[in-house]
Amino acid sequence: MIIKIKTKTEIMWIIVLLYLLKTYVLSAELFFMLCLFIIGLYTIRKQAVVIPKIPCIVFYALTLVIAAVVGMTKYPISLIERDVFYEFFSILYLFIGYYSFDYYRDRDKSLWKTVCLILFIISILCVVQGIGSVSSGADFAAFREQFSQSVGSISLMIPLLAGKMYIYKETTFSRVRDNGLLALWILQILLNLSRISIINICIGIIVFIICGVYKRRLNFKNSFRVICLIFTIVAAGGIFVSVMPDDAQERFSEKFANSFAEISSKNEYNSLSSAQNLSLIHI
Repeated sequence: MIIKIKTKTEIMWIIVLLYLLKTYVLSAELFFMLCLFIIGLYTIRKQAVVIPKIPCIVFYALTLVIAAVVGMTKYPISLIERDVFYEFFSILYLFIGYYSFDYYRDRDKSLWKTVCLILFIISILCVVQGIGSVSSGADFAAFREQFSQSVGSISLMIPLLAGKMYIYKETTFSRVRDNGLLALWILQILLNLSRISIINICIGIIVFIICGVYKRRLNFKNSFRVICLIFTIVAAGGIFVSVMPDDAQERFSEKFANSFAEISSKNEYNSLSSAQNLSLIHI
């Protein structure tokens, strides 16, 4: 599948490069330093500290501070430092994304296409890694792990891309390429067998259908396309599950069977660790 893009006018290559560096090249600590370096350069260029004009960013930062203070009353400081360090990445992403839009000012850039391109590259690399694991004789668990990269982001993008195409009749690259991209992402989700990702996709599709009905964008033709898409996804999932090894099928079934038990308000736990252990068993 080839995705043709106008490289000079649409893709924010700074964000693509940073994401790939973070994912495949740099450690979390080095990437953190790189982000600070970029923010420092931008600050020097503007000769001022520029706070992104993003709705609720102050409230978001405040919730992190409150969470850290409350956490210090219950957990060791080392755990709080670790969590704050990783949550602080979200703040850095917002700053760098805001600065990137300022850098690309007066140029036609698409954050949507940039994200689609990033996850296209990620999925292709996952497929290559999966093929490599099969050729090296890896077991099913190791094979499945090769497709874990960015599945959370992909599970969010699948309903968005499908909704844009089948409900709002908006293409990103072209109808053929968008369908190919959608198929590639669905393949990665199926090969990874992430329960949370599958649930996210189902919820996302339902939300998009509700939005389509509310906005009166769903007619008979659109509804038929959506039904066909859902049927295709379900059929592909059913076929994939049927060819899985027996132990993998049992494991997958157990994960979904315990989903309702895990979120039940009637459950009682003696400690946070006992609740986390129950979740980890069924991931």
